Amino acid sequence: MFKQISLLLLLFPLLLCAQEKITPLENWRFRLDLPQGHHLPSPEYDAQVPGVVHLDLMRNNLAPDFYAGLNEHSDLAKRLESQNWVYSTSFEISDDDLS
Repeated sequence: MFKQISLLLLLFPLLLCAQEKITPLENWRFRLDLPQGHHLPSPEYDAQVPGVVHLDLMRNNLAPDFYAGLNEHSDLAKRLESQNWVYSTSFEISDDDLS
């Protein structure tokens, strides 16, 4: 049992490095996920990953500071929490990275 845990602890940093190698943390975009049948595209904005939609909205001047005063409990904050948001990015990956 101890050997298995030790091996896992030794391999964990390698797994993190492998994940970081193929998971880009830059050039992310986010948008509101509009219902099907909606005719206008939802505009995309710059996003920070890892992160949360509230901070991305604030960084893009689309919402007030939710951490000031009672903004966190406002109707706007509640509506934004109930929406679905889509985060996307693109990147190139080699065959070596997939093996």
